[in-house]
Amino acid sequence: MDWIDKKGKVIGSVNKEFAHDYGLWHYAVHVFIFDAKKNLIFQHRPSYLRLNPGKWDSSAGGHVPTGMTLDSAAIMESREELGVKTPLVRLGWADVVDKFKEYYNRERIIYYIGQTSQTIRIQKGEVAGIKRVPIENIDSFVKQHDVTNAFRTGWKKFGKKVIQKMRKESGKK
Repeated sequence: MDWIDKKGKVIGSVNKEFAHDYGLWHYAVHVFIFDAKKNLIFQHRPSYLRLNPGKWDSSAGGHVPTGMTLDSAAIMESREELGVKTPLVRLGWADVVDKFKEYYNRERIIYYIGQTSQTIRIQKGEVAGIKRVPIENIDSFVKQHDVTNAFRTGWKKFGKKVIQKMRKESGKK
């Protein structure tokens, strides 16, 4: 993956373990995918993962491989983790820092939104399960469940914009 400076400029290439052992900044993508009924698809992280085990997270997400564009990485993660290929719209970015035991994660996360009517097929080993949450219940779901810092940060920054966009598309105000 690319190692970046605080301004997002690529300054080198490192492997994932090295980046997390030393807390090096790198890019990641997170995607908010809605189904045809305007339910946000939450991903449940497997309990054996090093970071955020067992927490609820964005629909899809992951690190950006060296040489891959951010947009291509978001499409790839959506396809790999949920089995869907859908157009995505970039919302913006936020810096997120997580520390869990010896794992130090410093990411510039680029957030996306998409909608699909395709059947969700989760990637075994990467995704423990999904939950579909109606758009009007997302904030209460986040308050009542253990969600990742990456989801919480992105939703805090882009949630209102996402809700407005989804309601506008369905004709609701």
